[in-house]
Amino acid sequence: MQGGSRPLATVVRPALALPDLGAWSVAVLVPWLLGRGTLLLVATAAARQRGKTFLAGYAVWDGAWYAQIARDGYGFVSSRGETPWPFFPLFPGVLNVGTRLGVPASVAGLLVNHLALLLAMTGVWAITLRHGSGREAALASWALGLCPGSVALTLLYPDAIFLACGVWAFLALEQRRDATAALLAAGAALVRPNGAVLAASLGTAVLLGGGTIRRAASVVLPAALAVAAWLAYVWSHTGDPLAFVHAKTAWHEVTLGSLLTGTDPLPKLDLAPLLIALLVLALGWRRLPTGWLVFAALALLPSLGLGILGMPRYVSSCFPVFVACGMALARVSRSAATVVLAASALGLLLFGARVLLGVSMP
Repeated sequence: MQGGSRPLATVVRPALALPDLGAWSVAVLVPWLLGRGTLLLVATAAARQRGKTFLAGYAVWDGAWYAQIARDGYGFVSSRGETPWPFFPLFPGVLNVGTRLGVPASVAGLLVNHLALLLAMTGVWAITLRHGSGREAALASWALGLCPGSVALTLLYPDAIFLACGVWAFLALEQRRDATAALLAAGAALVRPNGAVLAASLGTAVLLGGGTIRRAASVVLPAALAVAAWLAYVWSHTGDPLAFVHAKTAWHEVTLGSLLTGTDPLPKLDLAPLLIALLVLALGWRRLPTGWLVFAALALLPSLGLGILGMPRYVSSCFPVFVACGMALARVSRSAATVVLAASALGLLLFGARVLLGVSMP
């Protein structure tokens, strides 16, 4: 059973054929160009202001870590005693392949993430179209393309890959292409420390939809094996299979506990996206499959206890939020939806400037 206790067949349309290129262009390509074009202008100005090259301007915050891992591997320690083990291997591996082919890491990362975001926006449009109207699907894609937190989906971060893996894995699962869903879940598990939540959510969706334990296990197993292989590698190099967890103690994390005790100030720019995400999910939960809601909960809520800073990118890489956004925006007038999207674009411009100037974390 899925959202609203309705059988899957009653809420999901037949599998999509080749997309209507005209509809796709308006719903996906145009907001992708607008959002990434906005950040291109911001990145150029920020790089000039900071005295850096244009490409180096995109390698801010954790992007510098991924670029160094791609170049030097995991055997280094920063001047502050931080190690690279919290950063999972797939994205720096992609950057490393690029450098071996003669493409600088910053160029490879930008190309991969721009294409991954375009693929992810296409997936959000396609999966919303299966569960809703064409207008809802277009608005969902526009909401993602102009989301302020989507700045991280352009930087040298793995979140665009995680987002694309998430939406296309659930789309594949609905079309009973379990092997594809399992491989995408394994990819997600190797790009972020919490990437395995995708596999867990897919397995839950199978069971809640009346599937067998065997089918659920087949979807989850590749991700479990991928994580196990990474833990074995970490163990062999550090003597601690959980070094990626323990290494995080070198970073100061703002958590719900530290906020309640008054240790840290309230990170408004980080909590605001979470509150908005919870609001739109609450408005649309009856129409969203339960597996999606499980995925959203596992992807967003643990950060309250593990580290709130970075919430804008956590939200931007959670596809059910944008499906719910599209459904919510479709309820209001076109002029009201336009105002909301314009405000979001302005937020992308302003937040992008703060991130690229090194003022705010993405």
